[in-house]
Amino acid sequence: VSSSGYGSAIGWAANIFSAEGDSYLKAVSFYTNDTNSSYDIYIYKGVSAGSPRSGQLVATKSGSRTYPGYYTETLNSAVLLNQDDLFSVVVKFTNSSYTYPIPIEKMINGYSSAVVSNPGESFISSSGSTWTDANSYGWNVCIKAFTNNAVSVSGTVTSGGPGLVNVEMRGLPGIPLT
Repeated sequence: VSSSGYGSAIGWAANIFSAEGDSYLKAVSFYTNDTNSSYDIYIYKGVSAGSPRSGQLVATKSGSRTYPGYYTETLNSAVLLNQDDLFSVVVKFTNSSYTYPIPIEKMINGYSSAVVSNPGESFISSSGSTWTDANSYGWNVCIKAFTNNAVSVSGTVTSGGPGLVNVEMRGLPGIPLT
């Protein structure tokens, strides 16, 4: 319902998530709010509470959009998450001119009065190094993470002779086995 910034066309935002079960992170979504904007996405696993860029960097993706809007970006490779893993989706927004590049939701009576902001979920930064908990303003940043349940990859011996075995592999729908 709004946006925030630091008087610059560049702003950083992050959400920290806890994996509800074994799953694969496949995509993230967010809003852009200016023409000719660009973004850099960073995915971290094993993050510390309150520190979105801690842990291990496991995926990145960059892009740009001509028009403002809501976009879903599929990651180049799915990221395996284990139950209760803390992971973050960090986005660096770069606008062409609008100096409030960080998309946020906040409670506005009669419009978005169901918005709930919790400490330790959403963060904003001018530089990507020092973070402010958006809950201190009653905000959430508009970043989503899309996962699907992990299915154990298993093999079944279907035929073969000495030293040669054909194995039928089963994995997640839509994720090629390598």
